[in-house]
Amino acid sequence: MLFKELSGYIYIFEIFTVTIKNVTLNIFYFQKRPVTFFLRHGYILFLANQKILQLIYSHL
Repeated sequence: MLFKELSGYIYIFEIFTVTIKNVTLNIFYFQKRPVTFFLRHGYILFLANQKILQLIYSHL
């Protein structure tokens, strides 16, 4: 299977907005995981509910 031959890292960028008492906070979340981490857990791509999630594959 193609995915088993992949190497490198997947970069996860997640941006979401939180509003507390008329103060809006833009929270930027960044995570870097090896591709093998996702293969071990049985998935490559996933979606967060109503959040902006972008997976970028990079050969490093």
